[in-house]
Amino acid sequence: MKIKFLTLVFFCFQADAFFSQSLNIEWQKCLGGTFQTDSTQLNDSLNYYFSGTDVIQKIRKTTDNGYIVVGTTGSNNYNVNGNHGLNDIWVVKLNNSGAVEWQKCFGGSFNDYGSDIQQTSDGGYIVCGWTNSNDGDAVGLHGPPNYDNYNDFFILKISSSGSIEWKKCLGGNRDEKAFSVTKSIDGGFIISGYTNTNNNGDVSGYNPNNEYINQIDAWVVKLNSSGNFVWKKCFGDSNQDDFTNVKELNDGSLLFAGTTSSYQLNGNHGEKDFWLVKTDANGVIQWQKLYGGSSRDIFKSVEITNDQGFILTGETFSYNGDVLNTFNVTSSESDTWVLRLDANGNIIWQKCFGGTLNESGNDIIQTSDGGFAITGNTTSFNGNVAYNYGSDDFWLLKINSMGFLMWQKSLGGSNYDVSNSIVATADGGYVLAGYIESNDYNSTITGALGNGDGWVVKLGPYNNLIESESFNFSFSPNPTKDVITLKSDNILNKQIKILDQFGRIILDSKIESKETQIDLGQLSSGIYFLQMEGQNNLQKIIKE
Repeated sequence: MKIKFLTLVFFCFQADAFFSQSLNIEWQKCLGGTFQTDSTQLNDSLNYYFSGTDVIQKIRKTTDNGYIVVGTTGSNNYNVNGNHGLNDIWVVKLNNSGAVEWQKCFGGSFNDYGSDIQQTSDGGYIVCGWTNSNDGDAVGLHGPPNYDNYNDFFILKISSSGSIEWKKCLGGNRDEKAFSVTKSIDGGFIISGYTNTNNNGDVSGYNPNNEYINQIDAWVVKLNSSGNFVWKKCFGDSNQDDFTNVKELNDGSLLFAGTTSSYQLNGNHGEKDFWLVKTDANGVIQWQKLYGGSSRDIFKSVEITNDQGFILTGETFSYNGDVLNTFNVTSSESDTWVLRLDANGNIIWQKCFGGTLNESGNDIIQTSDGGFAITGNTTSFNGNVAYNYGSDDFWLLKINSMGFLMWQKSLGGSNYDVSNSIVATADGGYVLAGYIESNDYNSTITGALGNGDGWVVKLGPYNNLIESESFNFSFSPNPTKDVITLKSDNILNKQIKILDQFGRIILDSKIESKETQIDLGQLSSGIYFLQMEGQNNLQKIIKE
């Protein structure tokens, strides 16, 4: 069968009907304060710093069915008190309804940033981030204070009410930042991040091929339950390498994940790649793998799947190599990229989600049905994105175990709003946490406080959702000059649509054969999208 474009018929594309049903906000909480002006004395001159930006990096469920969040605050009013100066690490305990039970600021008179938190077996918490202070809570900085390029890992063990039990500054005379912490089976902690210290202070094993100050190695430290070193290691080659996630597997082995621009002669696909390293419990490498295309592929989050494999997400600017079927028109835009891997790091499947502008996947979890939920941000208004409130929105996607899109949801306002973290709730809903700048009429946000706030939002479950059917089809060639051929055994009588970049339907027809030719010869060169009935995932077509 051959389908020709005899006429181009344009319809208003009802994206919400295609991509998602309404998902109710059960509660939301803006956390932070208002814009402040601070000053500090440095090198015999008075320097002014503007603060008031409050960011949530991670949210975790707690054993009392509440939540703990960690991030950074530059405020000292409203939800925030106890700020030591400039930016502090900020920890907030919420109950199951989002009400603040307590909050704590940790740091010194300069800049301190919070990145990750985990609840410990005693009901307290382990917190990681970085600092360039050397007073207040942050004592023992290895480099000069108040220089953004000279930080230490800042690790705190706090009680269930937020009191400091011990704290550590770890690093050398240059820059160390800690992004992720996990509890180990033996009661200790593993922290991952990066260093560019050339083998002094706490840092050893820094790659001798690093010639410039902006070149970094991934740095991992293993601490015991009292915060003392068990071991420490540098990973990487001669460019920029970091680990932003660390996980422990059931057998005690470790998985480190991040981004690398090294290994140009040994597996790097171009610019930056996702980077996965599997080690034993002592940090000895068992295998490592790189994933990506010829442009920038920036890793954000990894989760261990139920079968002890891995699911990864981040953002990709590529459209080749391991990256297939992106919505990117050029390498100046990014898609959310998701990879499902087996236990040895081999790709099972990969998927790109987004529109023709910019998307990023910032956090991913496995859900009780065996699928996955991804949160991040979107600036698009087409492709997989049903609606955009303006600029960047919080974006939530639910995919099944094979990577097919089941539904998606945007939240936010007309300014910059980015979701950094997600947890699933027992009722089938989700809680998202991140950073917002919006507080306007065309917004799902209420109660914003200042220049930028942390935002936590609880979404109820989807009810009566008709999920995407799971079937496969292929079409080729792509790119094409005129005709594409669509092949599958199980799409007879399915409706097929071809959409332009604005979501307008330019072909709507029924498949009546196992092999169908679609004539695109009358269309202008550009990007189009193919959608099959029963599936929400659009496939990009490049018309030459």
